Amino acid sequence: MHRLWLISDYLAEIFRFLGAGISDARDRTCHLDGWTGRNQDAVQKTSAGLLKLLYPHRTPEDIEPDELIFCVDLAVEMRRRVAEQLHVIAPKEFTHGAFNFRLNGR
Repeated sequence: MHRLWLISDYLAEIFRFLGAGISDARDRTCHLDGWTGRNQDAVQKTSAGLLKLLYPHRTPEDIEPDELIFCVDLAVEMRRRVAEQLHVIAPKEFTHGAFNFRLNGR
């Protein structure tokens, strides 16, 4: 279990480095209301990394809404699956939560 956390922390740092500047555009557009801080951080870092890996030619000013939605949607699904497995492992410590997000203007 601890190895998994180390790998995910390492990947999150890589994604954070690659996604510098991209996260601002995502934060202005996407709202993760009612989420725990840990879940918000995971989705924010993963979506920023995905945006930078999939669309390296984009800047925060010219990211298309469909590109942003695709990456945030994927990051939310990935975090939902992690949270489900954490609940299976330790149901008293990790509870089920809502994994919904909203976009400005939608």
